[in-house]
This record gives sequence, C-alpha cells and structure tokens, in this order.
Amino acid sequence: MKTGVRRRVFAANWKMNLSYQEAEGFIRDMRAAKLPPQADVLIFPPALYLMRLAELAEGSTIGVGAQNIYWERSGAFTGEISAPMIHAVDAGFVICGHSERRHIFGESAEMVARKARAA
Repeated sequence: MKTGVRRRVFAANWKMNLSYQEAEGFIRDMRAAKLPPQADVLIFPPALYLMRLAELAEGSTIGVGAQNIYWERSGAFTGEISAPMIHAVDAGFVICGHSERRHIFGESAEMVARKARAA
C-alpha cells in the first residue's frame, strides 16, 4: 500500500455571515498567507457569493462549496440550488446533512441521502 502526504483540511461554513466585501477580503488574505502546501482550506459562503469567490480562489488551495443542495436537477423548487448550478460556478464541494438543516428545517436521513446522491 502506497502512502502519501497527509493533507490537512480546514473548513469554514460561513452560514449568513460576512459581507460581500469581507468575503472577497478573506479570499485575498488567504491567498497571500503562507499556507503549507499540504493544507487545504474549504469555505462555504452564502450562495450569492459562490461564483465570485470561486473565481478569486482559482489556482489556489482554497476550495469553495455550497452550504446546501437540492436533489432535483431543475424544477419549481423556490430558493433551492441544484448540483448543476453549483457545478456551473466551479464550486466543488457541498455540505449535506448539517445539523441546522436537520433540526431547524426538519431534513430527514432520507432527504440527506438524496442530497448526497445528487452531490
């Protein structure tokens, strides 16, 4: 069995925090920081920021992801975001099964599984 360099992942779910300007500044600061090459930073900003922050993070060890996903590819699902939409803006990650989604919004294990399959 081959062994490789163990990667360190630092993930931050921003929830409904940071203004757009603060979010851009965060990406710029992280790009300028001297992070070890084996460290990956994942951010999960509000959906409205995904496209721009993915552009700013391009070519770095910063990954941008969505805080939520819906399992249908399209349709009349007001406020939801599909996997193709997330992919289209180069966000390569998504949170499925967050405790807040399960407790506040009543998402069941079946719903989380459907989201995970869609992701």
